[in-house]
Amino acid sequence: MDGRRWSGVRAGADRALTLVELTMVMGVAAIILALVVPVYLRSRLAANEVSCVASLREVLRTETIWQQNDHDRNGVADYWTGDLSGMYRVERPVPLPSREEDPTGEQRRASRAYVECLSETLAAADEAPVGGGEFIEGAVLPGGALRAAAVLTHKRAEPKSGYWLASLDLDYGSYPEGPFAADPDGNGQFWSSTSRFAFRGRPAAYRRTGVNFFILNHAGVVYVQDFGSDRGTFARNWPGSMELQAGWKEEGAQAGK
Repeated sequence: MDGRRWSGVRAGADRALTLVELTMVMGVAAIILALVVPVYLRSRLAANEVSCVASLREVLRTETIWQQNDHDRNGVADYWTGDLSGMYRVERPVPLPSREEDPTGEQRRASRAYVECLSETLAAADEAPVGGGEFIEGAVLPGGALRAAAVLTHKRAEPKSGYWLASLDLDYGSYPEGPFAADPDGNGQFWSSTSRFAFRGRPAAYRRTGVNFFILNHAGVVYVQDFGSDRGTFARNWPGSMELQAGWKEEGAQAGK
């Protein structure tokens, strides 16, 4: 066998060996991916759920600050219960110049005093904002304060860490049962309460962004339950005692803060 034929045989053997090695590498990589990807996905879901609970805790702290500082300026120590994003930006009433003193309105616009009680990211995760998510300038609050009813136009609605948040409507876990939204100052607007509030968090995409559903009330108690893909059973109501015993698990408690 001459040198040229022998070198051709060796080259073919090298190529065959390389293909075998490549096949083995691909097989090992597939096994590693099969082991690592599910772990990564579970870790991401767990991180999203931890973030959801932290978000609800932040809402709890915001409600406490709202009540203590009377951000809606209605003279009543109440909580905001109309929605979540309503606490994002409050326009406090401030002394304004008259139209004669400010014919163009420039000073009046510059005099607006906004108070951001909630982060914009949390406000954008509100699944059911008052006003349907549109920016409503000059919406009247109890006591004459003004607010943006939901998220400002430059921030589109989106889940926070894979979870939508929303306020709850009815309280079936307290006596007497009733809506969270009341009219404590008697002005005919049912957006607040002096005694109770509750919020929820649900996965934006079940099993892709989260599994568990969460609720939190004014006492700082968080309950968790996996409803499966049927989010329709996850109503915007605080469950009664029998419902809590039937499937909800207490995640923890943090009274008043």
